[in-house]
Amino acid sequence: MRFLSFFLFFIPLLFFEKGYSRNTPEDYLQEPREFKPWFTGPIIAGSGRVLPKGLAEFQPYFNTFFFNKHYENNWESTSIPTLVSFNPYFYIGFGLGGNTELVLRGGVEFNSRSHQYDARIENLAVSFGFQLSEDARGTYFPDLKISISQEFPTGHYQHLNPKKLRTDITGDGLYKTGIALLTQKLYHFGKHLFRPRLNLIYRVSPRGSIAGYNVYGGGQQTKGKINTVHFLNLVGSFEYMITQNIVFAFDALWEYRSKAGFSGQNPPEYQLKGQRTLVREKQRISVAPALEYNFSDNIGIIGGCWFTVAGRNCPSFINYVFSVDIIL
Repeated sequence: MRFLSFFLFFIPLLFFEKGYSRNTPEDYLQEPREFKPWFTGPIIAGSGRVLPKGLAEFQPYFNTFFFNKHYENNWESTSIPTLVSFNPYFYIGFGLGGNTELVLRGGVEFNSRSHQYDARIENLAVSFGFQLSEDARGTYFPDLKISISQEFPTGHYQHLNPKKLRTDITGDGLYKTGIALLTQKLYHFGKHLFRPRLNLIYRVSPRGSIAGYNVYGGGQQTKGKINTVHFLNLVGSFEYMITQNIVFAFDALWEYRSKAGFSGQNPPEYQLKGQRTLVREKQRISVAPALEYNFSDNIGIIGGCWFTVAGRNCPSFINYVFSVDIIL
């Protein structure tokens, strides 16, 4: 059903006719060919190139998540009351020159479950990207970028209202410092172009404070700190240019979060067989097929269906995504 809904949603996009360009090396643009390397996506994997000096990129994402299952410690899933989350999310990038860029990311969540509703901002992230190498056709050299990021816990995660059924959660209360390696390479197959990407992302949160009923559980009297948490993401993706206007994209994502203990005041009703672990080890695998449509050399759209295929100690989701990418 997920794949059926995906294709039914995107078949109308096949009837448009114009093109789009994004972060395209000048040497490729100058080479004569029927299809120039115009790409907008994919949905998850980040670009291996920084924005050129003087250019800005604005890309809002419109996500609609449906959470209706939870993966237990044994990787088996159980049903939960459905949480629907509409999540407008923005990405703003600036080319600073000297092979560097600045990126800002953030968003808002509108959540509903069992006739309970809430809307709040998410965590905000800032990152700087630095170009290490550039793709050269006919060689093994890819585009390679390193990114240093900082995420701030601006989302709501503590002093929750139990009557809201966790619809008032939009964050995890953790400052996360990260480093990422992002690479991509363009390949030519006759009239068609193929661009795979690989992202390796590591983040660490030294410590986080929580109080009251919070995203990790607890009760009204909970007060303490979460010990160091480590995060690791691996993203593999590709884009295949069918025509200069229409591109098929696909992402596969593996997420890992380490377990972490809790120190402080914890009410008896939360204790789990004497353990004092609020954050359990988490793993999740998800995929996101999508279609891009390119209108011109500075604007394009992408839409797809991002969903979980396996997990451990985490919720399962299906997310319908639509995004517009604009280069200024």
